[in-house]
Amino acid sequence: MNYFENLFSSQVDVTVITKHEYKSDSISTSSGLYDFEVNGLIIKARFSFVFLKIEEDWKILTHHSSVLPNEDKTQ
Repeated sequence: MNYFENLFSSQVDVTVITKHEYKSDSISTSSGLYDFEVNGLIIKARFSFVFLKIEEDWKILTHHSSVLPNEDKTQ
């Protein structure tokens, strides 16, 4: 778990741009676009989450996030 200890050494702000959700009694998905702002640099990315309901709690089953293709990271 050392990976998470220093994952972000800078202040990171996240703004959700679009979000699409589906929810049933036991599974939920959320996907969309968000912007990360790190040290004044805005990084446009996409995300997806799948949540599974275990008893009364929602747990993250899987998550993916990646920079949008063809993004110029020098903005």
